[in-house]
Amino acid sequence: MDRLNADLANGLGNLSSRTLSMIQKYRGGSLADLRRLGPEMLREEMPVDAGEDWQATLEPHFSLHADWMAIPAKFRAHAAANDFHGALDLLWSALRDRDAFIVDVQPWNIAKIEADDSYAKLRMDYALCVLWRSLAVSAVLIAPVMPEIAQSLWGQLGLKGEVSEPGRLNATEFWAIEMPETIGTIAPLFNRIDKEVEMKAVEETVAAPAEAEATPLDVPELRPVIDYDTFAQTDLRVGRILTAEAVPKSKKLIKMTVDLGFEQRTILGGIATGYSPEELVGRMVVVVANLAPRALMGIESHGMLLAASDNSSKPYLVAPPADAKPGFIVK
Repeated sequence: MDRLNADLANGLGNLSSRTLSMIQKYRGGSLADLRRLGPEMLREEMPVDAGEDWQATLEPHFSLHADWMAIPAKFRAHAAANDFHGALDLLWSALRDRDAFIVDVQPWNIAKIEADDSYAKLRMDYALCVLWRSLAVSAVLIAPVMPEIAQSLWGQLGLKGEVSEPGRLNATEFWAIEMPETIGTIAPLFNRIDKEVEMKAVEETVAAPAEAEATPLDVPELRPVIDYDTFAQTDLRVGRILTAEAVPKSKKLIKMTVDLGFEQRTILGGIATGYSPEELVGRMVVVVANLAPRALMGIESHGMLLAASDNSSKPYLVAPPADAKPGFIVK
């Protein structure tokens, strides 16, 4: 939730909303004046009598696109090395710089004087142009990991076709994407998550199973207490089911061949309501190994599998750890 709010909603989403809203507000959604701009036009058209104050004012404009020129190549280098986290962190950091640029340049103040100052208008156009191009490059770069968001941003920028068109990622450079005449329909890319509300919902979801567990179980009374010596006579062993088949004319019994490590046995289990014979083969189980043989449905069963249930549930076989071996003693 923190990453979505910080990197997506406050990062890419906020920059997209601010940029496109300014293009809509200050240029009526038109990109016509922005399309003619190139990387050096702002410097080339600087007033001849511009002093040091002008240079300082324009420095964010000059450096903004220069920083971004290397972003696509660096992003692809990270991705080629399977460092997708590093690639995205590089992009999110660059997008935070674009937000800082907006604060430094303050387009809303430039807008107040651009009607009487042609160079102020050029500064505004240049700022909006570089921000638009930053978003266009971002849409291409995020397309492999967020295709739907990337396509939505691509369309809002006024661009046609598929953002993930083959070859576009490798060919993307900052000034290479052809700018359309107008932007598209503006819409939020991300919605901020109210962490407090979401965490409360998560806590309620986690608490729900505990409430279900509080429902009384349909089980018999506890059996009479026995001493340790009596219990110690029970020999529990790990076994692996080698074969399993349904017992004819029985709805519950399954006939199994179980490997106990030191021998293989035939064991019948009343577990057909919970398991099919096919899904039992290869399964590790816990067997009461010193139980006297008993005939069931005309078949001798030598042992019993441990299973958990109540009177109304299916049986759940007790399973030893996956790395246990047939013959291990359970104690």
